[in-house]
Amino acid sequence: MSFRPCRSLQLRWLTSSSAAVIHYKPEPGACATIDPNAIYLCDSGAQYFDGTTDTTRTVHFGTPTAQEKKAYTLVLKGNIALDTAVFPKGTTGFAIDCLARQFLWVTRHAPLTTPYFLPVEY
Repeated sequence: MSFRPCRSLQLRWLTSSSAAVIHYKPEPGACATIDPNAIYLCDSGAQYFDGTTDTTRTVHFGTPTAQEKKAYTLVLKGNIALDTAVFPKGTTGFAIDCLARQFLWVTRHAPLTTPYFLPVEY
């Protein structure tokens, strides 16, 4: 068996509003300040010859607020809905995206027109 190299995706630790931006790239002087009381998103992954991994983890080093706990729980419920869904081969991610976002939409934690998770106060 020969070693097959892969291309690693850029590791990103995101916090504050930057965590809601897909493929955010920090710029010197415009980055969020490290805050141990904030939520952090670790986004990583790699591309292999036979597939791509995307590993995203959400961590909090302090005590999350009630709003943060609610948002985290709603996203978790969406992930569980995706994990337990049964759909035919060839179904696209676009077709099942609503399963992940349904709990955010019902509770108005994300605008119905926003393609990405972005917690918003109504």
